[in-house]
Amino acid sequence: MATPGNRRLWGTWWLPNTLTALRLATGLYFPFAPEFLWLPLLIYAALSDLIDGWLSRQWDGVSTFGQLLDPVADKACILAVLYTVWQRGWVNLWELGWLASRDIMVLILTLIAAGSTRLRAQDLKPRWSGKFATGAQFVVLLIILYQKSSCTTGVIWGGCVSAIAAADYLWVARHAWRQRERWT
Repeated sequence: MATPGNRRLWGTWWLPNTLTALRLATGLYFPFAPEFLWLPLLIYAALSDLIDGWLSRQWDGVSTFGQLLDPVADKACILAVLYTVWQRGWVNLWELGWLASRDIMVLILTLIAAGSTRLRAQDLKPRWSGKFATGAQFVVLLIILYQKSSCTTGVIWGGCVSAIAAADYLWVARHAWRQRERWT
């Protein structure tokens, strides 16, 4: 694993983490950005989500910092864009909740893990279902921003993918909880 002190990997460590940190900043800035920047900001966020992890794995530059920051940056972007389009009236409250279902479930499970001895944060490692859900959310949000209105079919599709990912995370958390229950 790369660390800032490791000179050989320093050049491979900073770029993926910088992309992730900038995605987090994009999410925090998004609700305040002028509307003409929304689409380019979301395109950057989606592309950086694809590129940062791939670069760190290809360059053997995976870092603990990046592993912690990446899901935070993803959720900050998705939730900020969802909030913004909801405020604009482009999605209604049920569409907002449906698209955010996985993010809400992971947040709840993370809070449970923080206060529990039976469930740990490492039990909630990124899963392919979550990565696919994030991609689906980015696609749906890009469509909504492009057409400046809701895309009911896309919302239903993206929400289903998010709900499946939420169920997957819940299943994994339940399994981890039960495993520790047997040993305590």
